[in-house]
Amino acid sequence: MAEAGQGTLYDYRTEDWSEVERSLLALMNEKERLTALNIPAIDKMYGRIEAIYATATRIDEGNPFEVIDKELVRFLKPALIDHFINNPEDAEMRNVLSSFFIMMAAATNNFSAGDSFTPYSTDELSAILMGSGGIYDDVLYIRSLRSYLENAEGAEQASLILNALPAIPLEGAEEPMYYWDDALIFALMLQVAWKNFFSFNERGQQFLLQNYFYRAIAAGVPVRTWLRMLINNIDDPTERKKTADEFLKYIDTGNERIPVNTETMETKKLSEIVRECASKSYGDQVEILAQDKFISDLYRNQVYEDEFSGWLREALFIVFKLRKNDMV
Repeated sequence: MAEAGQGTLYDYRTEDWSEVERSLLALMNEKERLTALNIPAIDKMYGRIEAIYATATRIDEGNPFEVIDKELVRFLKPALIDHFINNPEDAEMRNVLSSFFIMMAAATNNFSAGDSFTPYSTDELSAILMGSGGIYDDVLYIRSLRSYLENAEGAEQASLILNALPAIPLEGAEEPMYYWDDALIFALMLQVAWKNFFSFNERGQQFLLQNYFYRAIAAGVPVRTWLRMLINNIDDPTERKKTADEFLKYIDTGNERIPVNTETMETKKLSEIVRECASKSYGDQVEILAQDKFISDLYRNQVYEDEFSGWLREALFIVFKLRKNDMV
């Protein structure tokens, strides 16, 4: 289990949403029994659980921040929740789950209104990102990232985060490994960067599209929403097409490699996959069905087929929409 050690970003993103919902509902249904054990840590934990459950059950897919909440909640591990329900006296795993819920409450802005805090300043954030800030508080850092995400004036912090993101290495490098909290923080960093994509200069936008296009999608970032908002805010049709073409060029010359075998983690460059998909002919099928057939053939019967298919489907959808200058 990745939650007991380290895993790739993908390892933390493969939980089925219905299973996450089921495990949270099971927690709510077991509240009376578990709180009757008179273990103070469990009573405190439920203050977080109830708020996160409320977030998970109110998702409006048309609201990008609620979509982000859903994708963050998907970092929770149903197997760990089930273990706690069946073994509440297991103090070690109970403490692990409690810390997860505290950090998830921070990530989804579910601390109580009376629990005020001051986000890390830009100087403090810079020190953390540079590794010169000494020991910092994970929960405060996560709450700060959420604050930057929701702040209309968060472009300065987003720029610091963008500059701290490492470029994706060329072929042969292994996927980075993360502990659970580090993976959650990394996903939030990508959320902040992409939400402020519109504020970056050409070089910054190029960097994100070449290094964190597919990975951001896999991390739960509503990339399509942020790109669509930027492009549709360009009034001049000529400039709009020019921007879409530039974005396509950046993606095509990008460094990202996409897993095509989810067990061996064999990869191909995203640009190569796009060309393969575009070259396939499936008779009279319309383009969207042809893309689905291509993806289905690629991942059929593989581990986490649905998750990897969904990420690639979204990436290809955006690419072909950009080609048509049709990001509506």
